[in-house]
Amino acid sequence: MSATKEEFVKIMEQRIGADPNQLDIPNARLVKFVNDFVDTEGSKYLDYGLINWGIGILFWGIPLAFRQITPKAIVHELDHGKAIDLDKLYAAHSEWINMDINREIPLLFHKIGAMSPSCVLLTNTTLYYNMPRSKKSGDAKQQTMGKIDIADITQFDTKPHSIMDMITLTVNNNEIGAFNCKKAHGKSANNLRKLFQSLIMKKNSLLG
Repeated sequence: MSATKEEFVKIMEQRIGADPNQLDIPNARLVKFVNDFVDTEGSKYLDYGLINWGIGILFWGIPLAFRQITPKAIVHELDHGKAIDLDKLYAAHSEWINMDINREIPLLFHKIGAMSPSCVLLTNTTLYYNMPRSKKSGDAKQQTMGKIDIADITQFDTKPHSIMDMITLTVNNNEIGAFNCKKAHGKSANNLRKLFQSLIMKKNSLLG
């Protein structure tokens, strides 16, 4: 029997807030790796250093300086951890994401739009996607949907499209689709590529 919305949200909230090493789920080390990449190492991967800090204080004052010391999202529009909208995730789970709520934990999630939805979910085991086929206007209503086990990902690339505010994802040399990213899409594409390429290189130590 499938979980109700309340049960689903409660389970996911508990998992997101817990130490992954204390959870009975596959690939707990991968969960910690993603969490560290996005939060603990956020300033490193997003190139926020002392120079940027100083410029922020000089020109924009304390508010920007405060943002510099808070955790940073690795990809704009892709929510991480407690920022994930679990109501939207449950809706996607009910519609098409066949997520195993007993084994999976959401790590990065994005969902926007109703007519031509743009949806990406990364869990501890799987990359799910339901997106326009490409950035081309003729492909806007042609959806590409599927899932790829992380263990099967051997190549990952991204390409930002500034005019369309979209990022195209290529997995194992196959273009799987494009998702909306209205903020810092160039940097977001680069950081998402870094995350997955690092994951691929360290996969043997992160899976299992």
